[in-house]
Amino acid sequence: MKSEVAIGILGATGLVGNEITVLASESELAKAQFSLFASEESVGEYYQVGPDEVTVQALSEGALKGLD
Repeated sequence: MKSEVAIGILGATGLVGNEITVLASESELAKAQFSLFASEESVGEYYQVGPDEVTVQALSEGALKGLD
């Protein structure tokens, strides 16, 4: 059984996605493993999500595999 929840946020660098990331960081979800997805312009940027620094990725076929 998985001990950690894996969450993907699409549009993570936009207004709503950024707010979701901030709220998740301040909640019990901060313990989750996050994957951030955004447009090509934002790929490679780093964002703090809970205790982790997460790199923004491009959304591609199969990118959501393994996420809850």
